[in-house]
Amino acid sequence: MKKGIISLMLLAMSSLSFAQDADLNLPGERWITSFKDYVCNNRSGEVAAPSEFAQMNVKFETATTDYSLDNGLIKATFEENGKVCRYSALLLADNLIASISLVDSKAYAVNGDTECTEGKEILDNAFRGPNDYLYYGHPHNLAIMVPLADADNICPNNGSTIGVNFVLSGRVQ
Repeated sequence: MKKGIISLMLLAMSSLSFAQDADLNLPGERWITSFKDYVCNNRSGEVAAPSEFAQMNVKFETATTDYSLDNGLIKATFEENGKVCRYSALLLADNLIASISLVDSKAYAVNGDTECTEGKEILDNAFRGPNDYLYYGHPHNLAIMVPLADADNICPNNGSTIGVNFVLSGRVQ
């Protein structure tokens, strides 16, 4: 895990030198998952999108991890002021206690026509953590349990969290 923290610190610093309109990257990506649905737990089926995400038309795309499974990268899009924004977030997992926390994030307008700050703040707050995660099933699912005000209505027994659920797609080439 110490290597993971050091590598993420270096990633965060190196991301500052990238062009403004580019997603963050995760060197050594090994495993890729695709967004599947929102869940309450590892036994529930798909549930409704939380209103905080639905209002911004958040569309999660992928979550990738490196070989250690400690370092991860989530990519998504959302809308702000009627414009499309891209979002990417570097996360660090503590696999001993099954939690994951935000290390760095970035949001930018696809056409450079809005700031994307409000949507970024909402997503950052959801992933800031430490958030529990669930790793279960075949094919393997990864559900990051994020705190959202609307979660109590959707998942009443979850303590104000809802799972952003990704399913394993395979290895990154």
